[in-house]
Amino acid sequence: MNDPKDLIQGYIDGELTPIQEAELNAWIKQDPANPRSLAAAVMLHDQLANKMRASRDLVSAPVRFPSFPSHSGKRIVRALTLFVSLATAAILLVVVLGGWPNSVNAATELDRLIETPAQAVDRTYRILSLDEGSEPLDDNRPSINGATLHVRHPNSYVLLRLLPDGKPFINGSDGTRSWSVRPTGAVRVSLDPLRFRGPLPGHQHGLPFVDLRSDLVQLRDSYELRVMDSPIRGWRLLQAERKPHASRGPKQVEVWYDVGALVIHRMVFRKLPQARGGPESVAVELIDQRRLGPDFFNHAMHHAPDRRVIQED
Repeated sequence: MNDPKDLIQGYIDGELTPIQEAELNAWIKQDPANPRSLAAAVMLHDQLANKMRASRDLVSAPVRFPSFPSHSGKRIVRALTLFVSLATAAILLVVVLGGWPNSVNAATELDRLIETPAQAVDRTYRILSLDEGSEPLDDNRPSINGATLHVRHPNSYVLLRLLPDGKPFINGSDGTRSWSVRPTGAVRVSLDPLRFRGPLPGHQHGLPFVDLRSDLVQLRDSYELRVMDSPIRGWRLLQAERKPHASRGPKQVEVWYDVGALVIHRMVFRKLPQARGGPESVAVELIDQRRLGPDFFNHAMHHAPDRRVIQED
């Protein structure tokens, strides 16, 4: 296989052969970090290309200084050329070291997200495991990868996962009672709101994701924050790194959000503790926002009316 750096450069230059394209695709699938490396290289190339074009336009433009001698104008052009070269080098260093800086204060941005009034619409997310082969499956353990999560502020949710045979396994809460609906057998109901939250992304690690405001408050209190511009127009990326003294939570969290509407479109939990198994990194992506009906978060909406219901407490 060719060196990945050569494959990436060939991709940027548009010179890959069909065999090399297949090698690049195989390399991308080998590690979750590889697609990010490719995207970073493409972004770096685009930003440098734009700056170089701006530099050429600036230097080649006619420069007229009627009140100065001609040699002064030449010195100014040389100074401008040096300035553009230094700016280009600075851009290269910034992008390589982690992205284009943003003057927006991270704590202020997080406060804006926290103080955003709860929306009247319900939210639907897709959950994706970012670790290939991290969840050994059996007949009783559905995968979190590909699961669907419906959320209503503040504590109502429905989590739909599929068993290996394709049958649904549904956990949820109406805000007062939590419940579990297996494909067969009795429906289990509890007055403990945490009774069936175990499979939710981050629940075992301090970020249950059902109440976004509480999760964001924990980020403010227990994580170091920084804001970066996103390649997606109108979005920003809030990166959070767990502080050394914090004992719970994933080591890193990413929050991708719309700057104007303050809607969080994607959250990524990286380096989750592995004491209880499960994926090390999970992404939760917003796929829909609409009212799901007054009874959607009641267990009766998710099983046949003749199913036996057991109240556990």
